[in-house]
Amino acid sequence: MATTLGQLALAFGDADLAVELLDEAVERAVAMAAPYETVKARRLLATALRAGGRSTDEVEPVAELALADAREHGFAEEEALLSALG
Repeated sequence: MATTLGQLALAFGDADLAVELLDEAVERAVAMAAPYETVKARRLLATALRAGGRSTDEVEPVAELALADAREHGFAEEEALLSALG
């Protein structure tokens, strides 16, 4: 639910709320040991951080961890989306 709400916040231009919600989504996905949801939530979190004007030092670790997990688990679509984040 937090992932979807974070996506909505991002779509409506509220990057700060999106970051808050997507950070929660990452925590929940990790706690549930759900690798796909973790990768997706981290990708969206990196997008929200970037949209909110956060520094590269904040954005890159999130995106890199998501990309590494996407590769490890064979999530090709997520890997492509993360690679496009640049």
